[in-house]
Amino acid sequence: MDRAGPRAAVLAAQELDLLDAIEAPTPEQTQRRAELAASLPALEEIRITVGTCSALDDARHRANMQQASDWIAERTGRTGRSMFEILDEINDDPGPDGRLHRLTLNAALAWSLIMASVRRIETRQRPMREEPTDPAQGWTEEEFPAEWQTPGGFLDAVPADLSDALQAAAHECNPGLWINRIDANSKNYGGVSVS
Repeated sequence: MDRAGPRAAVLAAQELDLLDAIEAPTPEQTQRRAELAASLPALEEIRITVGTCSALDDARHRANMQQASDWIAERTGRTGRSMFEILDEINDDPGPDGRLHRLTLNAALAWSLIMASVRRIETRQRPMREEPTDPAQGWTEEEFPAEWQTPGGFLDAVPADLSDALQAAAHECNPGLWINRIDANSKNYGGVSVS
């Protein structure tokens, strides 16, 4: 079996499920199960730790926002304008380009807060159909991928569901940090209230 082929791995896993359902497998079925299990590729698991932001992290977020603004300005042909001017222009465009630019800007701004919140990236490999004996063991800390350092690189490299999960985790770890956070009702949504 082709160890690298994703389709072959899916078919092998499905056949393993069928073999596992047999109550009293024959010696041939037991041998086939062992062959299939050995042919499955290892899984690479990724664990990303997101944390509470300090004042320095909030400053990093603001710098990232400027980088995201510059990137979207270049991408949309609006260089030399502030993020707020770009946002107004994009919001005033009802066409498909306006919608695409709004979604892209939102994704780029999400990158800015994700990168301010991510603390660590770790990976490990394990056999596809085996749970680790110790879930806390085997992790290796990795450098941040180079493409994550820019909004365009991040958006090209990271699956949308992972980006959404990281954004949600960043907000959960930092309630009220990236919304209008100083008003009379701030205490109701985790923001800062000053009297």
